[in-house]
Amino acid sequence: MSSLKVRQIHSKIRDMFENDFDLTEISDSDPERDVKILTRCLAAFAVYCTTGCSNGEAANAVWDGGEDNGLDAAYFDSEERQVVVVQSK
Repeated sequence: MSSLKVRQIHSKIRDMFENDFDLTEISDSDPERDVKILTRCLAAFAVYCTTGCSNGEAANAVWDGGEDNGLDAAYFDSEERQVVVVQSK
């Protein structure tokens, strides 16, 4: 995949989800800030595509931290009676 396509995808998923996250715990000076935000956006995108939920619902399904056992998101779709679990690295 071309570098241009990757940048376009990166930009699109950030536009879709970044404003729905509370990013106060990620310092502006954190050298991994961009990667951390993109990882959250990718997890939200996976939930969104799998379930058809709203952008906000997908973003709310995401969590991040050292004690998450490698999981980045979980969403329960009550209509479909399914749980979606995401690991996005």
